[in-house]
Amino acid sequence: MPLPERSEVGPLHVTCRQGFRATKARGVVGHSAAFSPDDVVLLGGIWVTTVERTWCDLAALLSFENLVAAGDSLLWHKNPATTKEALRDAVSRYPSQRGRLRMRAALHSLSDRSRSRPESIVRLALVASPLPDPEPNVEVHLKVSERRIEIDLAYPDFKVGLEYQGDHHRHDRRQWRKDIRRGNDAVDDDWSMVYFTGDDLQNLPDVIARTERRLRKRGWTG
Repeated sequence: MPLPERSEVGPLHVTCRQGFRATKARGVVGHSAAFSPDDVVLLGGIWVTTVERTWCDLAALLSFENLVAAGDSLLWHKNPATTKEALRDAVSRYPSQRGRLRMRAALHSLSDRSRSRPESIVRLALVASPLPDPEPNVEVHLKVSERRIEIDLAYPDFKVGLEYQGDHHRHDRRQWRKDIRRGNDAVDDDWSMVYFTGDDLQNLPDVIARTERRLRKRGWTG
């Protein structure tokens, strides 16, 4: 599950069953919690919490947007790690009250069509705005180039699309060239494209305002 950069560097969270003393060690945060047999799985010789239980536990640590992004990654339709029904069941069985309201709200906002954390966060910002809800990863048939492409966030009725440009797009020459071609092909088919990067996640009102300007030019009246 993708996490904010501040969470990627640690510390390591180690949980023991309720009734036992939480682990104390440098670089480790110890926890004691109640588990059902279905909450843990053996992975590489180590007992770990299932993806569903882990997502529930993250509700106490992450913001609403980052919790949704983590859940979206588990549901990604091309390689799902779980189902929304399994997450809903885990939420209903979760023994702690920490983060419960946040995880319930996040559960209703999950999508199996978001490919990355930035896409999820921008999608949530647009859904929370007065703008129409975008469709994530829409397949579009381009008539001029006769190609099928997926647009990260799209408004098909107005032919306005948003595309995330991550750092790997810069470092991978093949990907960079592919992105340029896709963008040009979309514009040839009269799509108005908005591109955003990781920096734009710090200024989401600008992304919303830019998207609104494009939609209004295409006939959206609010």
